[in-house]
Amino acid sequence: MSIIKKIRISSAINILLALLLVFSIVKLGNTLENERIAADRFVEYKALGERISDASDYLTDAARQYVQFGEKKYLDLYWQEVNETKTREHVIARLKEMKTDKKVFEYLQKAVDASNGLIKTEEDAFAAVEREDFQEARQLMFGEYYAGEKEKITALTNDFKKVIYAISEAEVAKAKKMSNTYKMLSYISMILIAISVIASSVVTGNGIRNLKKIKLRFDELASADGDLTTRIAYETKDEIGDIARSFNVFIDKTQQIIQTVSSSCITVDEQSTSFSNSSNNISILSADISHAVDDIANGATELAIQPRFSATHNDIGGATPSAS
Repeated sequence: MSIIKKIRISSAINILLALLLVFSIVKLGNTLENERIAADRFVEYKALGERISDASDYLTDAARQYVQFGEKKYLDLYWQEVNETKTREHVIARLKEMKTDKKVFEYLQKAVDASNGLIKTEEDAFAAVEREDFQEARQLMFGEYYAGEKEKITALTNDFKKVIYAISEAEVAKAKKMSNTYKMLSYISMILIAISVIASSVVTGNGIRNLKKIKLRFDELASADGDLTTRIAYETKDEIGDIARSFNVFIDKTQQIIQTVSSSCITVDEQSTSFSNSSNNISILSADISHAVDDIANGATELAIQPRFSATHNDIGGATPSAS
């Protein structure tokens, strides 16, 4: 695999891992916020459940205090809760704002209906107090019917609280599970990014080391005693491997050229020696020919002089008897 391809793949992996990390961190922040909201809702649900129970108990206590002692302040507190404070109505409105599950309202509505059913009994007890019939008023407020209805209201209120607590606990558990999931995903992403960075560093380091080896070989060749017999060992199929193989081919061809030139130089030297010997032989032969030519020339001269000398000798010999 080429280095460029490795770099592209590594970059793509790092980008994907970085995006995954950013995504997981963002989602982790959201789930942590959801977990906080779920925890706050759980606390508020618990508080609302207690307010429902307390409101019901508050009305019962105020009504019973009034029928026992006839003090109007308890009656005022009772009607203040019913007409002004309206704890139950505010709790129901808040539950609707929190988009509470409809099943919760079923239990709450049953408790409210049962509580509203006791208002008629409480009003009859208040009327008996106004008539100063405290015995009837107390019998109404402390009788079996009222106590039974009160237990029913308490049971329905407790059921409401159980359901709402279970829902809020489920919301908290779900939010925690999601936050733990994205937290784990963030850790995994960071680990994978670290591994990817280390792997990229190793690949880059190996490439740099191999480039240094090639540079060292070039430096050796650039020196006066460059060795053309050694080769670069590199088997990977990447750009550095291509450079190493091309370098080895170049050295092979250079070595072959040098060997060819060396052989040619030896041949030329031998031919030069042969030419030199031939030139010497030609010089010697030329000298011999020159001597032969000189000998021939000398011989020809002598031959030319000899007839002339004979003729002169004859002329001299003929002239001598005439004088006598």
